[in-house]
Amino acid sequence: MRKIIVIDDDTSNLDVIALVLEHAGYKVYSFASGKDLLKNVSEIWPDLIILDMLLNGEDGRDLCKLIKTTAQYQFIPVLMISIGDKRHLIADCMADGYIEKPFAIEDLARTVSSYLSPN
Repeated sequence: MRKIIVIDDDTSNLDVIALVLEHAGYKVYSFASGKDLLKNVSEIWPDLIILDMLLNGEDGRDLCKLIKTTAQYQFIPVLMISIGDKRHLIADCMADGYIEKPFAIEDLARTVSSYLSPN
């Protein structure tokens, strides 16, 4: 089963994203902070990371850049997620893609499946 880490400081967003992706056949690990991501990424070894751009007290783009510039994690696709169309802000952090909030459930599932297929 493919593993996805989702980081968002809004627990209602975490719950919705986890529900959609679990229904699509993925194992989802939800965290509310970037510190949790850094603490758990080496144990989980996710196939994909969905990372909120604006976390409480943290910039998700900095976390994304850290993941993408760390040799052992650089191959993990990272999708940034935020309110509105901020695609133009993700190039510098080397994110692989972008999900706009609010999102349609079908769009979320389709975007994730374009990077992964459930086992």
